[in-house]
Amino acid sequence: MRLRAGRWVALLAVAAGFAHAQVFYVGDSGDGTIKRVDLAGNVSTYATGFAHVYGLAADPGGSLYVSSTTAHKVSVIDPSRNVTDYATNFPTNSNLLGMTFDAAGNLYVADVSIGVYKVLPGGSASLWGTSMSYPHDAAFNDAGALYVAGGYNPMVVYSVSSGGSPSLFASVSFTSSFSAIDFDRAGNAFVSDAHGAILKITPAGAASTFLTGYNITDLVIDDSDNIYFTSGTTIYMATAAGTVSTFAAGFSNLTSITLATSVPEPATMAALLGALAFMAAMGWRRSRRRT
Repeated sequence: MRLRAGRWVALLAVAAGFAHAQVFYVGDSGDGTIKRVDLAGNVSTYATGFAHVYGLAADPGGSLYVSSTTAHKVSVIDPSRNVTDYATNFPTNSNLLGMTFDAAGNLYVADVSIGVYKVLPGGSASLWGTSMSYPHDAAFNDAGALYVAGGYNPMVVYSVSSGGSPSLFASVSFTSSFSAIDFDRAGNAFVSDAHGAILKITPAGAASTFLTGYNITDLVIDDSDNIYFTSGTTIYMATAAGTVSTFAAGFSNLTSITLATSVPEPATMAALLGALAFMAAMGWRRSRRRT
C-alpha cells in the first residue's frame, strides 16, 4: 500500500537510526568537556573548552545550555555543536549553578551568591528571585510549579511564585546544602546534599532519606522515575525502589547532568529529507504509470 508522507519520514528515520531518542549530557569539569551518553551507556565527547560546569539544560529544539561558576555566563551549543554566548549580563561575583526552562522558554538560573535569574528567550537576564538561602538548583514539577533547592544548616527547598517570591517548602537541619533537585511523576521532590544522600520530599513537604553513600553533584529523573546521578567519575542509576547500579563510568570529575531529546544534526536531516523526496517521487511516478 502507499504510505502517507509522515509515515515515510517515520520509517526512514527509524531505518536509518535517526529517530529522536532521549540522551544524557554531563559536564565533566575534570577535562573541561560536555559528554553525550545514550540510553545504552555509550559515551562520546560532545563539546570541549568548558570549565566548572555546574548547570546544564536542554530546549525542545535540541540546543544545550551551559552555566559555569567561573565564566559568569550561560553558553548555548546548537545541534550542529556551534558554541555561542547566550546570556552574559551577570555580575562578576556570580556563581551560576543549576538551571531549568519553563514552558514559555524562559530559563531560570540559580546563583548561589545572589539569587535566581530569569533569562528571557533571546538571552536577556535579570535578577528575578531573591531572599533565598544559597540557591543551588531549580526544577519544575509536572504541574508547572518552580522549586529551588539550597540553604545551609538548614538545607531548604523553596516553592517560588510566578513573580519570584519564595516560600519555604521543606527544611532539614543539617550542616550541608542541597545541591540538586528534580521531580518524579507523583510530584515527589528528590534532592541531593553535599554529604552523599538523596532525600525524598513528598508534595506535603515531608522529608525522608532515599539513599546514602555517594558524593552526589547532580541528578535527573526520567519518565519511568529512575534517578540518574553523578558522583565523581561515574553516573549511577537508582530505580524508584532505591536499587542502585552503575550506568556509565570512566569520567574525570562529573559536576552536572541533564536529560534531553536528541535531534538529528542538519547534515543528517538533509540526507533524510533527500531520501524522502526521492521515494516520494518514485511513488508518484508509479502512480502515474497506473493511470
